[in-house]
Amino acid sequence: MREYMKKEKYIFDADTLSHIADLARLDISGEEAELMLPQMREIIGFAAEICGVESSDMQDGRVAERAELLREDIPEKSFSREALMSAAKYTDGEYFLVPDALENGGAKQ
Repeated sequence: MREYMKKEKYIFDADTLSHIADLARLDISGEEAELMLPQMREIIGFAAEICGVESSDMQDGRVAERAELLREDIPEKSFSREALMSAAKYTDGEYFLVPDALENGGAKQ
């Protein structure tokens, strides 16, 4: 279970919803927030229940370690850098530029 959920009851409030919406660059109206808030609280509550399930005696369920399930890695011809760069909206000639998604980071357009 996440540490913040262990220490005290985690409260998902309108400020938290607004903050998450800002990070995701979503414009949520007050009406949408009123609808979403109880849904998000239910999701967080369900996640907390799952985190609280005792699972130390359960067998590991991962199958990715089984090599026979993986295909052989065979290099194939791909697009050239020039072709990809010419199709991109924003580049600096060597790298793709993307809009800033977080404050003080990323490329700005």
